[in-house]
Formats: sequence, C-alpha cells, structure tokens
Amino acid sequence: MIYCLPFLFSSSMEDLVGAGFPFVGGAIIASAGLIASSNLAKGDRNVVVR
Repeated sequence: MIYCLPFLFSSSMEDLVGAGFPFVGGAIIASAGLIASSNLAKGDRNVVVR
C-alpha cells in the first residue's frame, strides 16, 4: 500500500483505479478480521446442553 500511495495523487484515471485496489482489499481483509474476532469473542453461547 505504501508503494501505491504516490499513484493516488496522479491525474491519470488508470493510476487512480490501480492504486485504489490495495486499499479496497485492505478494507475487506480488515472487516473480515473484525467479524471473525467478534464471532470468536461470542464463544459457544448458542450450544444447547442437554
């Protein structure tokens, strides 16, 4: 992402789109990690003990 940072200030549309992909991917990975950690923090509350 640091490598792509200078391309975000380019006037070329191709550079802007190409430089934005790592940031979108990072946002998707970060949100998936937050969802996974919240699921792990919940634990086994839904398990029915008989």
